Amino acid sequence: MEIGLAGDMLNSEYRSSLDDRVAEKLGGLYILVKNAGKQISIEKLEELSDDQIM
Repeated sequence: MEIGLAGDMLNSEYRSSLDDRVAEKLGGLYILVKNAGKQISIEKLEELSDDQIM
């Protein structure tokens, strides 16, 4: 089973609540993967700024 919980992974309160929220939705946990990311299109790796990495 797969579920999605939208939120801001930069928000520590949101991140710390995920385990309990997911366990409640699924009736328990064996494995929890927290994954967040974004895609930035650039021509060369050198064009990627520090702000874009964070």
